[in-house]
Amino acid sequence: FRCLVEETLFRGQLLPGISGWLLEHDLAEDLASPLALCLSSLAFGLVHLNPFADKLLTSDALVTLTLMTVTGAWFAYLYLATGDLTVPIVAHALFDGSTFFSTHVLVTSQIQYARASTAALQRPLSIAGIFQQDPISKWTLLKGQAFVQDVEYVFYLLDTARNGVLSESEMRIGLNAYGLELDEESAKRLFYSMDSNASGAIELEEFLNFICERGGRIEDA
Repeated sequence: FRCLVEETLFRGQLLPGISGWLLEHDLAEDLASPLALCLSSLAFGLVHLNPFADKLLTSDALVTLTLMTVTGAWFAYLYLATGDLTVPIVAHALFDGSTFFSTHVLVTSQIQYARASTAALQRPLSIAGIFQQDPISKWTLLKGQAFVQDVEYVFYLLDTARNGVLSESEMRIGLNAYGLELDEESAKRLFYSMDSNASGAIELEEFLNFICERGGRIEDA
């Protein structure tokens, strides 16, 4: 349904509207259509940005803007080349469907990885581990096994590279997915505060310590 609405608005209404306005102001016809394609595609890209973000022009936003503008330009080209709005509607529907399917596959695979990795870590509470300052044993005693397992699970959900550590981009993208949108500067500060050994990556123990030391809720971090 969204593809129908967007194509009707941007390709069916905005594109010919801009083209007609340009022609009325004496722009050559061979220039009006390409310029209308670019402007309507840029508008298509802009509406896909998050209007509630603290900063609109972040690197992530620019990537989204570029991707959606190029995608919109392709749909607009299909409309201009065929003169049939059905063509970009079908193309848009196929694009959305393939994006949804690939995202579903990736998310399902990541969930399976997180569950398997969390299960592999489970072990009886070790008194020796507590005395050896093992973070997992320490926080299992203080917060409970269920809480520690939840934190481990979130850590491995964020670990999209599946290498057992979190990069700065994995942390930022993961927190954005949880609704905690950070600008680049704030994300860097948070990353360096988590990376207590300055290794350039966040390890599970560092992530666990950071979360538990800030009230026991991921949102509080």
